[in-house]
Amino acid sequence: MPSRRVGERKCRTSSWRKKELTLLSLRITLLQSFTCLHSELEILTGRKFWPDPIMKVSGPSLARPDQTWNLPRPMAENVEIDYYSKVRPYWDNDRDIGTFSDHLTVWLDLFIGRPEESIRLKAIFQRFIQPLNTLDQEEEAYDNPMTLLEDPRILEELKDRVYCLKPFFEVDACLAFIRENDGKKIFFIASGTMGEKIVPQIADLPQIHGIYIFCGNISYHAQGWAGNYVEHISAMLDHQDNLLIRMTKDISAYLEDKGDHYMKLLETFKAKTCYAWGIKLSMRQEKWGGRCYQEPRARLMNKFIIADTSYEDDHP
Repeated sequence: MPSRRVGERKCRTSSWRKKELTLLSLRITLLQSFTCLHSELEILTGRKFWPDPIMKVSGPSLARPDQTWNLPRPMAENVEIDYYSKVRPYWDNDRDIGTFSDHLTVWLDLFIGRPEESIRLKAIFQRFIQPLNTLDQEEEAYDNPMTLLEDPRILEELKDRVYCLKPFFEVDACLAFIRENDGKKIFFIASGTMGEKIVPQIADLPQIHGIYIFCGNISYHAQGWAGNYVEHISAMLDHQDNLLIRMTKDISAYLEDKGDHYMKLLETFKAKTCYAWGIKLSMRQEKWGGRCYQEPRARLMNKFIIADTSYEDDHP
């Protein structure tokens, strides 16, 4: 009798979990439909139903030492600035979320790369591109309880080491860092001037996953040195909002690829974690004003449900 009761309890738990995931998927679908309706209303009426994205300043002005920022209240509170401490190892290999992905973001800019410059801008980028962050209750639905630590400071330290933003203002130091991290996949951002100096040296490196040129005069650089690296440059952007949206979009797609890789290896816990991170970044893309996120997110949601269900079946 006891074994029968245990079996019934496991069956009810599994059934409840599948119903929960189905309701979660339905909620996401409804949210996507609601967002599409708002977009159509904006086009038809010429009115905006969402606030304009903040920081509407041209790209080069981001580097000005006297630049001031009007941050939205949720971001201005508890903005983390120190992202460069060391962290001690923890967890076993199967649960070490610091190894589930191998990507990071490097930003080379003469002004933005300096520690004392554009502090809040870098904090915002770090906050949005870091999948270990949880920015609101909607994202909390994808935080796996098994990855939560007794001491949250360890998780905060981990954010300084993996999946993070690494700014540089000197070409040589940046180049040395990239070459030392030949086992990573680097999303590389550079100004037009710095890009001209470093892109010829890194374009063919296997660890460079994408190159993004952030400059105020796209046509000038496109007609010059950048024209020789069209196949290597992922995008040229002149506005910080567009850069942030593109980064969250591309990192989300990379995390989806990592999840697919783990599913082939039947490592469902790692797979569903990567899919969950991809969904979180997709949500941020939407909130920052991005478009065309509905189909990728729906695909991620389906993959997340499959991976989560497979994991629950394997670990009753």
